[in-house]
Amino acid sequence: MPVDSTTEEQELLETLGKVEALYGIRPYRYRRQRHTTVMARVPRRFLDETLWPEFNQLNDVLRSYLQRVTERVIKASIYAEDAEAEVRNEPAALADGRGAPR
Repeated sequence: MPVDSTTEEQELLETLGKVEALYGIRPYRYRRQRHTTVMARVPRRFLDETLWPEFNQLNDVLRSYLQRVTERVIKASIYAEDAEAEVRNEPAALADGRGAPR
């Protein structure tokens, strides 16, 4: 992964690449352009009416799915018991009214 691209940018590029592949579009970049630069020659109308809306729809679905999976993994691993705070007996020093031990 290039140093100048974030994971989110990389995921967006991969999603865009999948949508472009559905329509036989071959993305390209010129030498010395960043790896996050993606270009394709398509008619403006196709971009506005088909490619971009489909990309946004797929991106929304994938982000929603990733959010749900992330929440499930966190809940399963960090909050596995998901229990309330443990209830303990008071220490003897508090029970007989002498105050907390120091």
